[in-house]
Amino acid sequence: MVDERILVSTTDGLPGRQTGAVLGLVWGHYVLTQDLRQHVQDLIETAGRTWVYEELLEAAREEAVREMLRKAEAMGANAVLAVRLNTSPVIGRGVEVLAYGTAAVVE
Repeated sequence: MVDERILVSTTDGLPGRQTGAVLGLVWGHYVLTQDLRQHVQDLIETAGRTWVYEELLEAAREEAVREMLRKAEAMGANAVLAVRLNTSPVIGRGVEVLAYGTAAVVE
């Protein structure tokens, strides 16, 4: 899922590593849209559990993280710290998945 050249952590630092430079905020996002009729059909076919959406949201999270890591690498980072994921509704029956954190150089 993630670029192994860049360390990713949900914490503010990495145990045993020093943060040499904080480069700033970095983020990636992905907007997922779905037709309402398809949603109703999915609910009927899966007895209320929307497997299709779960798979789509997982792919959207992965793409948002990949975009965040591409931006961090372009800034010269070798780590992204304090990573968070957020999902928000978007007008027009969509969902935005946002991945964000602090681009840093760790030693």
